[in-house]
Amino acid sequence: MSPTARTLDEALDMVETLPDEQQEMLIDILHKRRIEKWRKEMAKEASKDIEDFHAGKLEGKSVEEIMRNVRSSSNDSSEA
Repeated sequence: MSPTARTLDEALDMVETLPDEQQEMLIDILHKRRIEKWRKEMAKEASKDIEDFHAGKLEGKSVEEIMRNVRSSSNDSSEA
């Protein structure tokens, strides 16, 4: 077993010792943190894209293509 798997197993074992209410709180906290991480990553990407736009480094795209990319990005992050 790899050290990462062992650490994850230990964490899961520890979480299972918590009361159900605290397990639910932990799930909620982790979910919110993942959302916040995703938002920060998106904001960082957007800032870079704005810089690239102002520098003339971006090529034009149709609205449909942009929306496809947005939806794809959203699906990728929700599957992670």
